[in-house]
Amino acid sequence: MSGQSVLIVHPPEQREEAGKIVAEILAGRAEYCPVPVMTRGGVQIPVETRVALGKWSGQDVIFGITKDISEIKASEEKFSKAFHASPASMAISDIQTGVYYDINDTFLNTMGYSREEIIGKVLFAEYYRAREARRDAGNAESKADRTQLRRRCADQVRRNTQWVILH
Repeated sequence: MSGQSVLIVHPPEQREEAGKIVAEILAGRAEYCPVPVMTRGGVQIPVETRVALGKWSGQDVIFGITKDISEIKASEEKFSKAFHASPASMAISDIQTGVYYDINDTFLNTMGYSREEIIGKVLFAEYYRAREARRDAGNAESKADRTQLRRRCADQVRRNTQWVILH
């Protein structure tokens, strides 16, 4: 492969995309390239490639480090299938902000919301506002505070039939 473009390791139909991403990395506008590499036999391997400019034997070069993420991808797919097929209502949200990133269909069917009404939103903002106020005031959240707030949350949920997942 000496003398050939480093892009030769990517599938032919994705080489242009890989080149653009590498340029973005070198310009500081991207962290890694997610374009798969391809074996001599044509098998594609999901990877994360990071590049950096450097010197090798006095010559300017681009260093590339490629990590095989096949196992990570397989694990993510298994989790996603289990999450979305679960008969239990499930949600993934940010523990600091309460913003929902994903919910399964059981959650939607049970609670009667649409995906658009949940994703990117905070269903129970009072909990997070109170926690931020305590943090900003320099007060630690005590167990008694959490218990009282959870009771208030539960009361509001019963009144408004909203689903709340407390972290």
